[in-house]
Amino acid sequence: GGQEIASNRCATTPRRCLLAMQTSLSPSWLRLLLCFVLPWGGVMRPAPPIYVINLARSRERWEKMSAQLNEHGLSGTRLEAVDGRVIPPEKLRLVSTGLASRLLPRGVVGCFLSHRHFWQAVVTGGHECAIVLEDDCELEPGFAAGVAAAIAELPPTWDVCLLGALGCAHPEGQHGMLNGGAAKYMGGTRKVRRVGEHVFVPHKPAGTHAYLISRRGAAKLLRKLTRATYHIDFVAWHPALDIELYATHPFLAYQDVGASSTLVEWLALPSRRQSGGGGVNACARLRPSINSLFHAFELGGGTRQSWAHVLAEPVLQIPGGPLITVGRHQAALTVSIFFQVILRLQRGCRLCKRLADATLAVTCAALFAVWGTVRYLVHQSLAAAM
Repeated sequence: GGQEIASNRCATTPRRCLLAMQTSLSPSWLRLLLCFVLPWGGVMRPAPPIYVINLARSRERWEKMSAQLNEHGLSGTRLEAVDGRVIPPEKLRLVSTGLASRLLPRGVVGCFLSHRHFWQAVVTGGHECAIVLEDDCELEPGFAAGVAAAIAELPPTWDVCLLGALGCAHPEGQHGMLNGGAAKYMGGTRKVRRVGEHVFVPHKPAGTHAYLISRRGAAKLLRKLTRATYHIDFVAWHPALDIELYATHPFLAYQDVGASSTLVEWLALPSRRQSGGGGVNACARLRPSINSLFHAFELGGGTRQSWAHVLAEPVLQIPGGPLITVGRHQAALTVSIFFQVILRLQRGCRLCKRLADATLAVTCAALFAVWGTVRYLVHQSLAAAM
């Protein structure tokens, strides 16, 4: 309410002096005073409001986010997320493209629509800019100061500034092999460059768990992305949309990927007891150990994204069939390759060779079908936005 920050037209020397002072002060309220109240030699304007996207059935996450914001001396407005699981089929066809309504996981559609509601709130509320946080977000110490420093360095024409990101989002290009390969396949990269001490242009970022958006940027995205097509971050941050995108360094928020994710759901086979017999599913016993193992390894690039988070990522929803996650896809691919190797070892068996060739053909066809469809969905949405 009464908090204020300076415009990005402030003088360099006073701003750096105040930043140095605020990092040396221990009481949090004094640091916030310097960040939001004291003038930095420019025109003063209200601090950006903070919105928290939260599902109605996840009140405990809202309470956790409220506590986090209170620790930073901030407050947020709860923005009820769209629950994709309860969207009626007739409405689903209106809010998403024809192909997306059949192949997109409902949660992805809900996430897309939730961020559109946030953009609409920014435009209709007349905010110069606003911050959105998803309810699985972890704020870094000095969050408020970092936001103030980033706003001070952003150029006047900025649209979006990511306060946290996944994918290829390192100011020195240290993205990691998997992130780099995915970026080349999907296309739509930017040239990394520094804008200031705290702001840079990211290469191929992903993630919508924490970002700052201007009213102009929100209006652009509302106009260009009218219906759900694929994961919101795959589309919204694409340079083809002519969005002037920046990111903070270091990141001010990270996604808490271990909060309540079912990380290895592709191992959740029915147990004997569930199918009418006795005993316990062996996969259920192994699941905690596998969770810990995948959590222990990160993709790199400074995003803190673990392999567990990647494996749980939804890719496509087969109509009337299972949800394809990265983990399920990779598990099926691994089993198929292993099966081929075993068959190839049976050198004297002509039938085994034919089975191995058939398995290879089916594996390649499935691989191209899944990722070809993903690429098509993304590019279809970009073509519609032009």
